[in-house]
Amino acid sequence: MNLTKLSRNSKTTQTIIEVQNPVTYTWETFIQCGQIDVHYNERMNYWVVSSYLLDAVDFEYDAAKLFAFPVVGLHLDFISNGYACYDAFIDGSDFQSFRVPPEDYDPLKGAKKVMGKTVVDEGFYTPKHNEELFQKLRGRRMRIRTGPRGQE
Repeated sequence: MNLTKLSRNSKTTQTIIEVQNPVTYTWETFIQCGQIDVHYNERMNYWVVSSYLLDAVDFEYDAAKLFAFPVVGLHLDFISNGYACYDAFIDGSDFQSFRVPPEDYDPLKGAKKVMGKTVVDEGFYTPKHNEELFQKLRGRRMRIRTGPRGQE
């Protein structure tokens, strides 16, 4: 799923998130986007991979998320020249936190400009949980490659 046009800093940053096929052990592209965040959620005791929607906000002026999902077993493989590679597994225990949009997702539909900011409709602050995709990908090994565009 290519979310590059909707994600922040996609002109300068490229991220490729791949999942491993459990039968063939080959890597399949899951998400392509611009800048991502990888942060630890102490309350839930897992890491979260997320990306923000361009420079859009919700009605409370919180940054709108393009996707967010929990991972476990996060391992940093390397960092070099601003480029980083991580390995992890998609957390299989909580489909409510798996917020990855469907292919036809358009969070900017109905968005309005308010004082120079793009404000998304209330239902688009973060995608709804995606149980069907969660069931397909839960527990799968994944890798994240992110860094300056042109160094992939």
